[in-house]
Amino acid sequence: MPKKKPSEEAGINMDVMMDSMTNVVGVLLLILIIVQIQISTAVETIETVLKNITSKELKQLESKIAEQNKNIKGVDVSQINEAYKQAMGDVDEAQLRVNLYTEKAEQTSSGLLDVRELIEMKYDKTSVVDLEKNIFTDLSRERQQLEAALAKTPAPKIPEGADIIVPAGLPLPKGYREIKVMCIYNRLYFIQDGDYRKMAETMMERRMAAPEMIYSNYVDSAGRQVTVYDHKKTYDLLSTLATNLNAGNTNFQITTYLREYEDRVRIDIRPDKTAGFSMADLEDNNNPLRKQLLALKREPKNVLWFYVYKDSLDIYLRARDIGQAVGIPQGWDYYPWTGMSPTLKFAVNRIKVRTNIITKVEGRSKDSAIQIAGPKRTAN
Repeated sequence: MPKKKPSEEAGINMDVMMDSMTNVVGVLLLILIIVQIQISTAVETIETVLKNITSKELKQLESKIAEQNKNIKGVDVSQINEAYKQAMGDVDEAQLRVNLYTEKAEQTSSGLLDVRELIEMKYDKTSVVDLEKNIFTDLSRERQQLEAALAKTPAPKIPEGADIIVPAGLPLPKGYREIKVMCIYNRLYFIQDGDYRKMAETMMERRMAAPEMIYSNYVDSAGRQVTVYDHKKTYDLLSTLATNLNAGNTNFQITTYLREYEDRVRIDIRPDKTAGFSMADLEDNNNPLRKQLLALKREPKNVLWFYVYKDSLDIYLRARDIGQAVGIPQGWDYYPWTGMSPTLKFAVNRIKVRTNIITKVEGRSKDSAIQIAGPKRTAN
């Protein structure tokens, strides 16, 4: 009997397929069990809720359902769906535009201010404008008041003009001696303040050596011995001596003042309003000023120097003409004070120290101030 030829095709193994089917059936069974449990739970919940519903609530529910059914009669559901789709399409298009705008705004918003910041800036500007309006209103009111006061004020009398000849400046002689003349109260006063200063120092020298007059001693940076005298005691002594200097003096009043912030004492020389040379004294060609200037001219180093107060320009011009006629060198300075106060050589302690001195201006360097040199002295 012939042998069977072996089959060229291999047999199909069904074990894998059976395992898969078994797993699927098992999963389905589990799902079925879970669903059954959930349905049972839901049914129990519904039964519990239905048991609690009264007949009255049931009738109310039925009436609401009947009312809602009346409202939906004649409603075309397809039309509503179409309108809904169209509305949603418009919403999607608007949202797309918003997204595009937002993206573009984010790309180009560099350097832009936030809306809140703009609102705050608006409020700030508004307050500034209101403040400026108030200031303008106050200034306008003050201007009206000033205009009303000015309207009631009589016009001032303008003095007639005067021709003033300014002489050419000449160099001062070397080693010149200054003869000081104060022009104040429209009068002339020869005032040699240096002489009064030397007299006061000479009278004080011996008494200042007393131990009770010394406040302290120290050596300065140059190695010199410096004596500081008691300010109050020095002032008391100078007051007594000033009274002695003032005795018999008809042209000036000599006194002193307690200057608590200074480290030197001074004598104060104030012209008497009834003394000196008046304008009437200078009318005659052979006036006493001319005689005195002729005597001073004998010394070539003497230079006549006028210190002119604001009320005495007329008498200065008259005295200058007399000096030019005599031929004595002369000059002048505008003088804003009503007397002279030469400083004595005795150093005293400061009784008070200033605390409100401005030593630095913010935003300005130490040497930033513009320095303008004063005019050089010349004779005429």
